[in-house]
Amino acid sequence: MASQVYFNEDWYDCTVATSAGESPTTAPTKWAIVGIPVQFERYLVEAACAAALKGDGAREHAAAARMEAEMLVGQEIVRARSGGALNRIRVMTR
Repeated sequence: MASQVYFNEDWYDCTVATSAGESPTTAPTKWAIVGIPVQFERYLVEAACAAALKGDGAREHAAAARMEAEMLVGQEIVRARSGGALNRIRVMTR
């Protein structure tokens, strides 16, 4: 598994051996940016929030944030499987 770093608000994979102090800025040919699809932004925010709340001891709030994160990622999975759109079910009544 390649080494990964978080640097200047982006994730990078190390593509070749680096020496201490070589960053994506100082040795850009040794690093490849990891693209995270924008569809997962809300999930990542909620999951990070849940982790922070759990670390602060707010377990009930953390559980709620984690459930929200799981719902969001579930919606994105459904969207991807359905060709890109979440279709609302329309119910006709008389």
